[in-house]
Amino acid sequence: MQTEPQKEIPSSQPVQPETSPSNVPVPTKKPAGSWAVLRNRNYSLLFWGQLISAAGTQMQVVAVVWQVFLLTHSAIALGLIGLVQAIPRLRLKRPSPLSRCGTATPAGRSRASDDGRAIAPGS
Repeated sequence: MQTEPQKEIPSSQPVQPETSPSNVPVPTKKPAGSWAVLRNRNYSLLFWGQLISAAGTQMQVVAVVWQVFLLTHSAIALGLIGLVQAIPRLRLKRPSPLSRCGTATPAGRSRASDDGRAIAPGS
């Protein structure tokens, strides 16, 4: 690969300083906002679908409680409805990451010690 010879500048002409990196304007990117992730079509569909589903679930919970109250006029019945609705959520809940560290364990399950060995419950 050959390079072109550089032209020499006569000493009578003032030499212009080369532009330093601080003199060159650097294009700045706008920081992506919190909602920029919604530009991804698949994620946007998932996000809005989950939002609408959660809103519908909350409306259903309120409607059931309201209907039970209108039929029974009983605070105990409302409490039982809340308990019955909470049991599946508590039962199917994922275990906490802390339960794998031996800091929080549900009753009847083994927990990990600091060196990774299992420790029997209650020990």
